[in-house]
Amino acid sequence: MKFLFAYGYTAGTTPYYYERILKREVNLITCGPSTDPQKKQDIPCSPNADILPIIKKTEPNYLLLFPEGKSFFLPKNIEKVTIPKILLLSDTFLNYYWQKYYANLFDVVFLAQKKYFYRIKENGVCAWWLPHACEPEIHKDFHLPRTIDISFVGSIDAWQNPKRSFYLEAFKKHFDTKVYTNLYFEEMARIYSQSKIVINISADQDQNMRFFETMSCGAFLLTDYIPSKNLNNLFIPGTHFAFYHSLPEAIKLANFYLSHSKERKKVAKRGQEETLKHHTYQNRVQFMLQTITSRSYPSFVSKDPSEDLRKSYLYLNHPSFKPSRFKKEDSFSLSKIVSKLPYNQRRIVVSVLTKINIHKLKKITIWFYYQLFLQLNKTSLNKNIGN
Repeated sequence: MKFLFAYGYTAGTTPYYYERILKREVNLITCGPSTDPQKKQDIPCSPNADILPIIKKTEPNYLLLFPEGKSFFLPKNIEKVTIPKILLLSDTFLNYYWQKYYANLFDVVFLAQKKYFYRIKENGVCAWWLPHACEPEIHKDFHLPRTIDISFVGSIDAWQNPKRSFYLEAFKKHFDTKVYTNLYFEEMARIYSQSKIVINISADQDQNMRFFETMSCGAFLLTDYIPSKNLNNLFIPGTHFAFYHSLPEAIKLANFYLSHSKERKKVAKRGQEETLKHHTYQNRVQFMLQTITSRSYPSFVSKDPSEDLRKSYLYLNHPSFKPSRFKKEDSFSLSKIVSKLPYNQRRIVVSVLTKINIHKLKKITIWFYYQLFLQLNKTSLNKNIGN
């Protein structure tokens, strides 16, 4: 059984762990771009490479595509592939507005976010929930002295996740809080192994990678509230981890568990045991392979995919959208590029740009709201925490 795994490599992202486990289980060939010059795919290619020659060369039984990440890989002619096509999605909360159409081009779709699994499944897509997980060989407890009261390891982007920036600044004012960025693999695990509490502020009330990695390393997880339908009984709040509904509650809980080490250690231990038993990437890959190989795939006859492609991001890779098409003396102006496109293409681009701008505007507005709240409500915040 041979798989072609198409994705853009970036250190520490989800597809890295799937590649790691898949290579143990199947005959795996990777293709796609990479943000790391030291990490080359088996078949290096551009972010919009034609997938058909790669399939012809490698002759896989299945195509597995992971299109997200810092290095998006959206290959051309995906709609013309005749072998079973599997789509893996991790950041649907950011990309649902185009992925809900793109998913229609695939035979099976796996999603990490539960609420988007429901939505895509309702659209008639053969979808399965495949939560994030841990890799015990990497995300392990190094049994170091837990000298860090509270830690956070991850990206901090006030535009992308203003709530995260706001909460971390507030935690720094109340606790000895260490914040780290650009730490991956063993470096990250060592920080978790030294932490009493790891604070998690997810982007969309979901179980992100940090959720599982923290508990795998034996640290106490304090995360934002996850609705029960998204948690789906994988873990029990108060037994395996703790969640908060607001910043004052988060600070109260952190105070409690820092001063009650016995309770904190019990919860962290139970969370670690549950994670290592049921929520490793080995567990996820086994489920994925069983799901894929147990299905029958009739001879692939694609419906006209133009509508799904038009509404997704794939058309942005068309050569007509490359600035190099235009005269060098033209300045790189988005309005100039769009104005030179045929009407149908121009209409599509304007529609997408409008969505993107509205999305960004909302994020910017929220970010300013949090900054004003932080500056103007310090007294009120402190009073609430003291109650």
